[in-house]
Amino acid sequence: MKNTEILDKASILLTEKKFLDAEILAKRVLKSDTNNTSALKILTNIALQCGAPSLATCFFEKYSALAEPDLDFSNNLAETYAILGQHEKAKKMFYKAFSSTPENETIRKQYFQHGYNSADFDIFPYEDFRLNPDEPLNKPDKIYFHAIIVVWGEEFTSCFMNSILPTQLGAGNIDALNTDSRSLYIIYTTPKDAKYIKSSPTFTKLKETIDVRIYSIDLCYTDKKNKHEMMILCHKHSVRKAHLAGARLVFLAPDAVFSGSTFKKIYQKASEGYNAVMIGTMRVSKEDFLPALNNIFLSDDKLEVSIKERDLVEMALDRWHPDTKSCFIDAEKFSGWPSQLFWEVPGEGVVAHNFHLHPLMVYPIKLQAFKGTVDDDCVQKICGDFNDIYIVQDSDEMVGFDLSKCETRIIQTDAKVEMSSLLGWIKDYTDEFHRKYVTHEIYFHCNQISEKWNEISRKAEATISSLLAYPENEKSHCFSEILTDHDLKYPAPVLDTVCFQLTSKGTKDMDELMVRQIVDYIKNTGVKHSTLGFYGEMLNRKGWTKYAQELLDQGVKLHICSNFNMKLTDEEHLILSQFDHIQLSIDTADEKTLKEIRPPASLKTMLLNMHKISAAALKNGRKQPIIQWCCTLVDEVVSQLGDLVNMANSNNVTEIQLNELGYFDEHNLPVNSIFALKDDHFLKAVEQVNAARKLAEENNISLNLIANWDQMVESKIAIEQAKSEFDVDIDIAVKPVELGSPMQNIQGVGRFYEQKATIPGLGETRECMYPWNSAYIMPDGDLYSCCIRGKSMGKIGPDNSISEVMHNAEYYDLRKQLITGNITDPVCLRCPATAVVPVRRLKYLVANLIRRSKKSQRAHK
Repeated sequence: MKNTEILDKASILLTEKKFLDAEILAKRVLKSDTNNTSALKILTNIALQCGAPSLATCFFEKYSALAEPDLDFSNNLAETYAILGQHEKAKKMFYKAFSSTPENETIRKQYFQHGYNSADFDIFPYEDFRLNPDEPLNKPDKIYFHAIIVVWGEEFTSCFMNSILPTQLGAGNIDALNTDSRSLYIIYTTPKDAKYIKSSPTFTKLKETIDVRIYSIDLCYTDKKNKHEMMILCHKHSVRKAHLAGARLVFLAPDAVFSGSTFKKIYQKASEGYNAVMIGTMRVSKEDFLPALNNIFLSDDKLEVSIKERDLVEMALDRWHPDTKSCFIDAEKFSGWPSQLFWEVPGEGVVAHNFHLHPLMVYPIKLQAFKGTVDDDCVQKICGDFNDIYIVQDSDEMVGFDLSKCETRIIQTDAKVEMSSLLGWIKDYTDEFHRKYVTHEIYFHCNQISEKWNEISRKAEATISSLLAYPENEKSHCFSEILTDHDLKYPAPVLDTVCFQLTSKGTKDMDELMVRQIVDYIKNTGVKHSTLGFYGEMLNRKGWTKYAQELLDQGVKLHICSNFNMKLTDEEHLILSQFDHIQLSIDTADEKTLKEIRPPASLKTMLLNMHKISAAALKNGRKQPIIQWCCTLVDEVVSQLGDLVNMANSNNVTEIQLNELGYFDEHNLPVNSIFALKDDHFLKAVEQVNAARKLAEENNISLNLIANWDQMVESKIAIEQAKSEFDVDIDIAVKPVELGSPMQNIQGVGRFYEQKATIPGLGETRECMYPWNSAYIMPDGDLYSCCIRGKSMGKIGPDNSISEVMHNAEYYDLRKQLITGNITDPVCLRCPATAVVPVRRLKYLVANLIRRSKKSQRAHK
């Protein structure tokens, strides 16, 4: 078949979304014609549709070096570059398309949408109103400012132009920014609002006072559901522009009013060498405050007014916004977003301690990406040293208030302030700078400071000190009636299971005091399940029966994992017969093979123990334990799986678990994972596994494999067939199955066969409940989050309980990673035992676990 015919067929398969077959055909062509642009284009499109953006851009760059891409193809790749964060490449491609077909509305929208999404507002129309247009905008040798306003919508634009801007135009205010060099006032708005702004008398006064630039951004490019998005993107653009121009930024808001000498003080602090001026603003009711502002200070349609600091505070004192009221420390319904903490000085003012301060002036000496709004991590990222930050602590120096409608609310709790909830908010939403900000008290006052301020100031300082000194490790957590995301980062009140290993190869046995500590914890907290031994042979530990019987008498359901390859007494059989679930490590029904891979295993001894346990249960009129056989799926036993299923059936075993082999560096294994097999050997192994699965289903036996086993098999078969039949390497439509890099497991450093496609993507996480509902304790007291992940979360002992370890910072961070999907732990990221699910799924499961656990806790008490 000619290459043209092969490519025609590949194009059809691509249209039919048969990506694997299309990839094979396109790569067959590339083997004989490495510069075939049609094949490169097909592979690019396959990568795009299979969610492989890096491969898509790789093939596209090869293609574009040989041929001129058409507009649709080019724009698709431009969007891919944007996804990868390569915005300059994306911009060039979008612009090329836009400039060649400016009348094409789709391409026009793509071009401007990318500019909006990447905060590149220089591509949007803008107008300059400058006194000296020829003067350079870059003035690194001068103290020079960019004052920033983001405003749109009739309500906000009218408020800004008629009530807020006049307060900035008063004598000694905005004009103070021109002290060293004429500065720039930048307004980000919409085309419609720009017309209103330019027609306003206050705008005429503004452009006489300071140079002005107006960016006109169409709202069709914005996310209507995220009202802060446009402001955040405009601020990011302004930071980049100011950094390049050597300018200081002054972040203003269209509904924030500042006292008369604010801008003069900003200039003074900049001239003293400060890189940032931070101010604590308070929210006032727009419905109450704005009419008072207009009536008292702007009654004669003044275009400029200067308001004294104490006058502004006095006007605010009895006009607080509901969200401000909820931040007072004695509020009946405390704020759910406690970034500000307030103490009232009745009739005189407020003492404030703020975690989040507004960066009124910022000098972006470093250009680094920051997240969220400018009061988040912006200052820490772009300003450097905390010692170069000036914090305004007295409203007599400068003061500002945010005007918000009372219906505009943030979350509020139904109870007074709780230390544990406040601490949780601090953990999740503050950084090092925020925790330094809050130690600075801020006075809002309209009169001289009286004696009563000293007492309230001491109380406030004591609260902040105790809050910051609060123990990092809680022993328990008080869950909200309506669970929040913060609640989901703590363990369930009652664990589902506690697993403890009394003995382990190469370590000392667990001492009696520690065993007693664990047993008492299980009994006292109402734990319903416990596993005695999850690695190593617990049955070899003397005295295990005493603790097992004590827990059984308490009603705890016991589990054990063992190979039962030892002689057990009648007493031990009797106690094991009371267990709820028994895992028997048995890889094959063939005695010789079993001895070779698990020396010195005796199949007869294992089966005899199993039957004696069941017989003891029957003798005493009890339900027999659920017995599950566990088999490591390796090359030496795969051909014997059918015999294992039949033997399980003949022994009334209804569960078989097939585990993937872990390669541990210190072990010289005599076996291999079946994924290490090649070609026909692998196909034969898969056939034997599937035959065993069918046999198990016919006999009502549950035979389980790892979550993504079928997907891994399909990928490996497809890749090997493509290689053997056509000598091409497939890596787009399916992902290779490979022996992963080493991971620290509880047994040591090991590797598993894995597939990159199974790593959680954006909005995904692992379906893992272990950090919330289980504890795994080794003989030395090390507590682990599960039986795979090999990082100790802490050590229990006389001075450290199980609860204390499970509430520590390491556990909190691990749960936070899972519940948000921002997984950085390498073992969790590539876990071979848990499925990938949407984040919302794990949140749902954890919330239900906590609710169920709270009910169990009440019942136990």
